[in-house]
Order: sequence, then structure tokens, then C-alpha cells
Amino acid sequence: MKRIFCILLFLVCLLAACTPGGLAEDSSAGSETLPAETSAERPIRRYVALGDSIARGYGLDDPETQAYPALLRDRMQKTYDVEYANYAVDGLTSSELLGLLTDGGTPLLDGADVVTICIGANNLLGPTIGLLSEQLVELALDMPSLLRKYYEAITTGDTSALEEVRSDLNLLVGALSDALEEEEFRNELQAGIRKMDEQLPAILAAVRRQAPDAGIYVTTIYNPYKGYAITLGGLHADLPLDAVADNAVRSLNAIITSKADELGYTVVDSYTAFENSDADLVNAGTNFSVDPHPNRAGHELLAATHATQMPE
Repeated sequence: MKRIFCILLFLVCLLAACTPGGLAEDSSAGSETLPAETSAERPIRRYVALGDSIARGYGLDDPETQAYPALLRDRMQKTYDVEYANYAVDGLTSSELLGLLTDGGTPLLDGADVVTICIGANNLLGPTIGLLSEQLVELALDMPSLLRKYYEAITTGDTSALEEVRSDLNLLVGALSDALEEEEFRNELQAGIRKMDEQLPAILAAVRRQAPDAGIYVTTIYNPYKGYAITLGGLHADLPLDAVADNAVRSLNAIITSKADELGYTVVDSYTAFENSDADLVNAGTNFSVDPHPNRAGHELLAATHATQMPE
């Protein structure tokens, strides 16, 4: 029953994660680690991670050790003395990453040997979370009361109360399904995709100015809502987040893959890795959770997928 909690809690957390100013003050953001000791027999490798809350490790118990950039750092440390910085910021869009780079917010990027970039998800997620929040307000649904009513109905066997919960759930799903098809929402998604198309070359140019000889790895974005449905115990309702998210993510990933040769980076195909896995890799799932962030297993897969593209 611990997961039967309030969707508003999930949305509040997601809105915080989608707002750079909200979590940029976290002392863990932009962390830098220099090797404790260097050895004449071990070469030094400087690794910098750039990106959003996925690269930051949002939602993990210990992002400094469990996020995929930290796992890649650990892999490198088997061979190198690693200078490491994770400049990822929760909620960062492609525009904001470009601003971070041009404003001098990535000092250890100078002369970096390896750079990983995870960006673009918030170009899509911002409008999506905004839509979900807007629908909750418009419907005036008191989600804490709804969840309490569900819990009481299940524990007491009150079928009438359970039917009321089912009715409210169907109302929510119907409103969200209609909203996902609205032209205004689709236009917002397309605007985010166009921004990525426009700004990715500038992002790579800014990285190259600081790290001209770095191996640069840009990851595609996975679909966090693959097979998604709203479930609450015995209640179930399909919400077309899967198809909507997949179409948008594929369009964004097409930009990432098409510019690789021109801009001189290696594509890390996280989308396909997540699609081909049957494991539980993201937080979105049962009991109203719409959190799109990878869990610990998801970060381990992200690290493994990056590692296949990186030389030892």
C-alpha cells in the first residue's frame, strides 16, 4: 500500500524536476570529483556529464553513486585516474543547456576527454506535465480524498464507494485522453522538437570550444510511458500516453541520430535498449505514478548502453 499515494505528490515532484531553478540550488548539482591520487603508471581521464534530471539521477537514493554517469565514472576508474564532473541539472531543456555552456557554468569541461550528453526530454515533458496538472485543476478532483476513499472501500468491502472511485477515475482518464489529442498540446510538443533541432548544433559547438578533442556521446531519449495505463489496485484505465510519447520521442531521436556525423558525436541508442527490455526500468507505472525518470535498473541499463559505445 506504500505506493498507493497521491498523484499530486508525483506531479509536485515532477514539476520541481521540470523547473531548473527549483533544484539547481541542490548542493549535489554540478558536482566535481578530482582523483584522490594520481599515479605515473595510470593515465588521467577527464569525464564530464551534461544533461537534465535523467543524467542528474533524480529520484535515486544516492545519485552520486547510482546515476549512470557515476557508473560510467566507476568503469573508467578501473583503468584511469578520473577527473569527473556531473553538470546535469534537473529540468534542463536544450535552451537551458546551451545557456549553461555559454555562461561558463562547466569549468571542468575544459580539455575533457569524454563528454556524455542527455538532453531533450524536458522539451517534451514540460508541456506534458503542464497538461496533466491543468486537467486536475479543471476537474477539481481531490486526489488525496479519492485515494482515501479507494483504500476505505477496499478494506471495508464498500462496493458503492468503490464504484464512485471508478467513476472519478474514468472521468480523469477521459479528460486527459481528450486533452492529449488537442492541437494546442501537439503544437507545444512540436515546438520543443524544433528547439532541439535548432539548438543541438550550438550545444555541440559550445562543447567543442572547451573540449576540442573529447569523445562526445549523445543519448537518444527512451519512451517512459511504454505500455502505460493508470491502475489502482483492481481499477484499470488506459491512457494513451504511450503512443503520444512515442511519436514525440521518435521525432526528437531522429534529430539526434541525423546530426551525429555532421556534428561529430557518437549516438548512444538508449531508446532501443529500453524498448527491447522487459525489465521495470522507470518509475511510471501503477497507482497513478506518471514519474518518467529511470529507476536504479534503468540507470544501470543506461550505463551499460553507453559502455558499448565507449573504448576501454
